[in-house]
Amino acid sequence: MDGLPERAILDEVQKAPAVFDGLKIAVDRDPKPGRFVLTGSSNLALTPAINESLAGRMQIIRLHPLSRAELARQPSVLFLPALFGGGLAPPRWPVWTKISARSSHPVAIPPP
Repeated sequence: MDGLPERAILDEVQKAPAVFDGLKIAVDRDPKPGRFVLTGSSNLALTPAINESLAGRMQIIRLHPLSRAELARQPSVLFLPALFGGGLAPPRWPVWTKISARSSHPVAIPPP
């Protein structure tokens, strides 16, 4: 952790369980909040290789995927009433395949 910048984002931390011991030491040395952002796609409490819980040193925020309307920056539509009320247009397959292949989580750093 000593070689990291003052603030760092560590992605998919569940794949590197050894990092947690170093994080614990770094946070105990300098408990300033927001120094590290950890991301991952699994529940750390259910990952057997992780021995360190970081209790009292970490906050977990669950991110839900964005809706199709949010991705398109359009007002949200209530799906079930639109579905049963006939307010949904049939999907256009080229558009649908492009949308379904894309992640629905927000982009952390936009591509150049």
